[in-house]
Amino acid sequence: MKRIVIFGNSGSGKSTLAKQLSQNEGLAHLDLDLIAWLTAADGDIPTRMPVSESKQKLVSFIITERVSFPA
Repeated sequence: MKRIVIFGNSGSGKSTLAKQLSQNEGLAHLDLDLIAWLTAADGDIPTRMPVSESKQKLVSFIITERVSFPA
């Protein structure tokens, strides 16, 4: 299974690049912003999602995408 990790500064285009790569390469895409932060209205300060909820979303992604980990 091909894995790609993208990291960089805020606003540098990581999410956009990741979405394009996942579509072009047929890879699963996990946007960490979606499992780390609660949705905020424009102009509001983002709030950290409870860790238990983040964990639930991460486990769901792993199961849904059949993610495997190297031994």
